[in-house]
Formats: sequence, structure tokens, C-alpha cells
Amino acid sequence: MSKYDDLPVEVVRKVLRYDAASGKLFWLERPVDFFEDRGGRYTAERSARGFNSKHAGKEALTAKASNGYLVGGILGRVYSAHRVCWAIHHGSWPSGDLDHINRIRHDNRIENLRLATRALNGHNKVMPNKHSPYVGVTWYKPTSKWVARVTKDRKVYQLGYFDDIEEAVRARDLKARELYGGDAFQNCC
Repeated sequence: MSKYDDLPVEVVRKVLRYDAASGKLFWLERPVDFFEDRGGRYTAERSARGFNSKHAGKEALTAKASNGYLVGGILGRVYSAHRVCWAIHHGSWPSGDLDHINRIRHDNRIENLRLATRALNGHNKVMPNKHSPYVGVTWYKPTSKWVARVTKDRKVYQLGYFDDIEEAVRARDLKARELYGGDAFQNCC
């Protein structure tokens, strides 16, 4: 059981608004029943007024975690923004991994999010390479050429050596689409 199972989507929809076009989340005004009287001058009404004047209408879940994903607190627990966006848009928490198609981890537009297997999600991640921004395309110094390769189910498909990086990227994308099917894999930036 995950922390997402403890937070019903209906509750999330009462505290956050999702703009699918921009991929941003915004705090909604919270009703008094979201707050409890803590005695003295800390009434539920005062707490609601304080929260709403400080947060309502402002962007939510904007902290960047060390892994590059946006996160933030909802009712005392930290959640990943992309999973919250998916839940608000689709009405349920994602059943598995979510993949950012363009590999930009803070781009939470609904058209950029898709359900993915752990393997597909891993294949679509950005690998550090000082010569190439593309997964599966590297510079091979001994030949002064670009090398393209794809891996699926632990099998490496060597696609050859290329003078032009764009040629190598096209060859890799073509093979990746063949192996993973259609648009299930993208190597765009």
C-alpha cells in the first residue's frame, strides 16, 4: 500500500486545480472544515482565512527534488506533482510508472505524461554524456564517429557508426520504434 492510496483523488480535487495545458497545479481555496479548532485564538475559521490568503490561487507543488521531479506537501505528506496531475486529470492514481515523454521532469502537461513499464521508463531517461544529449547515441573517439545502439530485454542492438549525430539519432529512433512499437518510445529533447 502506498501513500497515494491514503489520499483519495476526490480530496486532491478539493485542494488543487490542475491546468492540463501548462502542466501546473494551483491551490484552491479551502473550506473551514479542512481545519480544526486548536483552542484559543487558533479557530478553524482563522486558520482557513490564513491559509487561503497566503496560498489560494498560487502555484502548488513547485519544489524541485534532487531527482528533478516537482514535489510538494498535501495535507502533511509529500507527493510527486506529475502523479498528482495524472490523478486529477484521470480521476485515479496511476497504476504504475509515469513517463515524461520529452524527458523533462518538470513538464507535467497531460500530453507529456504516459503510463509506462519500468523498462520503457528507464529507456526514456536522460543519460549523462558530455558529447551527446541523446540516449543510445555516443561519440566513439577511435573512429571519430557517432555510435547508435538500442537495448531491449538485455539484448544490445548495435546500429552502426555515423558521421552525423542526427543520422545516428534517426537510426536509433527507428529501431526503438520497431522494438517498442509505434510512438511508445521517443528520443526527442
